[in-house]
Amino acid sequence: MIAAGFLQSRLMTGFASKDEKALENAGKIAVETIQNIRIVVQLTKEDYFYEEYSKVLEIPYRSSIKRAHAFGLFYAITASVSFFAMAALLIVGAYLIDKNKISFEDVLIVMYRVMFSAQNLSLTVSLTPDYNKAIDAGEKILDLLDRKSLIDNTSNNGEQIENFSGELEFNGIDFIYPTRPELRVLKGFNLKIKSGQKIALVVGIVFQEPILFDMSIRENISYGDNNRDNIPIDEIIQAAKNANIHQFIEQLLQGYETNCGAKGTQLSGGEKQRITIARALLRNPKILLLDEATSALDSENEKIVQDALDKAQINRTSITIAHRLSTIQNSDIICVLHNGRIVEYGNHQELIELKGRDYRLALQKLK
Repeated sequence: MIAAGFLQSRLMTGFASKDEKALENAGKIAVETIQNIRIVVQLTKEDYFYEEYSKVLEIPYRSSIKRAHAFGLFYAITASVSFFAMAALLIVGAYLIDKNKISFEDVLIVMYRVMFSAQNLSLTVSLTPDYNKAIDAGEKILDLLDRKSLIDNTSNNGEQIENFSGELEFNGIDFIYPTRPELRVLKGFNLKIKSGQKIALVVGIVFQEPILFDMSIRENISYGDNNRDNIPIDEIIQAAKNANIHQFIEQLLQGYETNCGAKGTQLSGGEKQRITIARALLRNPKILLLDEATSALDSENEKIVQDALDKAQINRTSITIAHRLSTIQNSDIICVLHNGRIVEYGNHQELIELKGRDYRLALQKLK
């Protein structure tokens, strides 16, 4: 029985590791499909993703059939062993009683002990799948606890700049993504930005979605300053005013304690965007990076958010990734990137007079 239980445990562990990977892949397909359901429907790819999902689930399905057969076999072995042991015990007991070597009471005592031991052992063996899951979960937890980050975010080592004025200068910057080392995004990137200037980088269209936590508006804004634990409500309100969202928050029944919902589902796109702007302004940064801040908004919400951005960029060095012309035409400097290099440089009027091909092509995409 012990040997059967050991074999069952090893077999179930092998099945569990394969099933886990397959179910993980199935979960990824399901999550990506649901998150991008509009695009899936527009492209009429419902059947494709359904087939892909079913194909991935075929692996754990077949594995479950094999596991059921194996589990039934080992359970039959452990259950039958107990009955065979009882039969052998009765035969041996009858023989010993006949020879007057033991009493009938001793046979009953031994029989019940064997019977209850076999039942408990069978119950233990039946818990093997849960036992294997617990081992697998424990290994993951230990791996997570033992994992060491390559970057120590608690360290204060390194050069600390005091009295930072907001001037930036990039000299010969090359950049690649770790997942795509063959594609160099920036090649010898050079740019000098004076304090207080608004810089726009025309690099293409990448839609961005503001991220909010399932917490109150106050907590979501307060996360903008991770150097302090308790942010005064006055500073949060001032950041909200600078982001043109304070008046809207005041109209809510619970005000700043209103819950945003999972991923900010209780708010519109423009409201979420302005809350993220307030979060960024809370620590009063010298440099403000705006990555497609109005890309996912309609024209009405875009104007409201753009007003908030214009207000937020006063007396700050700001770098904007452009999606629409209205976002960048008031910038002090517009940089047009092509193949990772700055090919045209100047304000909106200067680039129009320059009649550069790349800037005009970018304008056609931005309009």
